[in-house]
Amino acid sequence: MARGRTSAGHGLHSEEVRYLFALESVLASDWYAARLDAKQRADAARSARGAAALGDFLRRPNNADVIARLGLAERHARTLVEQARVHSAAYRAGLVGTIRLQPLEEEDA
Repeated sequence: MARGRTSAGHGLHSEEVRYLFALESVLASDWYAARLDAKQRADAARSARGAAALGDFLRRPNNADVIARLGLAERHARTLVEQARVHSAAYRAGLVGTIRLQPLEEEDA
């Protein structure tokens, strides 16, 4: 397309090129699925970090007053529920139709 045509000779207004940008084509593409998968992985990792940090805080006996005052045990329970939610197929399906997250090469390493 650098010269206004594809290697097959299709221009910007040809159906073959326009189809590449149709909603159905984008949603069915491998690159879009990779974006959704990257978003789900990132959300799962964020949720796991939050649950782990809160769990560590809850295990320290000297934090008992703060834990009770702020209701941190209940918050920790909600983070565990959220952690399960972001790992679910329903969560992944709910991402369809959004831009989501660009997968990076480093994620695969």
